[in-house]
Amino acid sequence: MSQNGPDVIGTIIFISIAFAALGIFVLMLLFAYQRKYIKHIKAEEALKLENERNLLNAQIEVREQTLKDTGAELHDNVGQLLLLAKMQLARQNDVKTANSRDLIQSAIEEIRELSHRLNLDWSQDFNLMELIEIELKKLRKLDILKIEFLPLKQDFLIDQKYKIIILRCLQESIQNMLKHSSASKIKLEVALEQNHLIVSLHDNGKGFNPILKTQSAGLINMSARMKSIGGSFEINSDMAGMGTTCKFIVPCDSQIGTDSK
Repeated sequence: MSQNGPDVIGTIIFISIAFAALGIFVLMLLFAYQRKYIKHIKAEEALKLENERNLLNAQIEVREQTLKDTGAELHDNVGQLLLLAKMQLARQNDVKTANSRDLIQSAIEEIRELSHRLNLDWSQDFNLMELIEIELKKLRKLDILKIEFLPLKQDFLIDQKYKIIILRCLQESIQNMLKHSSASKIKLEVALEQNHLIVSLHDNGKGFNPILKTQSAGLINMSARMKSIGGSFEINSDMAGMGTTCKFIVPCDSQIGTDSK
């Protein structure tokens, strides 16, 4: 019995070590599997995000091309027809005809302006601050509200696609403000904060409940446009006289540099 004692103890120690090694091996396998699984999930999420962004980009490109084509049609066809009608009326000199000519001229100018807004190819020659100033200049002509613009002082380079998307979002926000806010003043500010370009538009209008407007086509479009360039869209509003603030946020990566165009 005394001789079997050390053998039993040795066997127990060997089995314990074997089970411990097996447990460690299983834990290592589980840890390796977990790492691979997490890596796989992250790869799937990145692929999904990339696919969503590609889809959004394709949708926006189609939309921009449609707007461009519509603008060209308005300028080349409808505008030319109105111009011919004006030339025909120019042969008559009565007062009613003169009024008609004035109305046609106003229609021609409106069509030119609309065509200009729909087709943004011309924007390549301007930086973002200049494009915003051009948009605000149109708004000032209406003379219906006070406008404060705080541009980014330093020069920077931003991709043409980013410029167009930011400008489209601003146009949408301004149109919403004119239609619904009853504002008397707006403030537009462009800043660089924590490696992000932030374009914010604030009005002093009556505000609204953002929760009830989450399915608004305009808000959805702006959010989708910003998402397509890796950015984000935020809106804050209330109905207690604080107005509404729209923020368009773009990460400052390789798309933003230090040039002026």
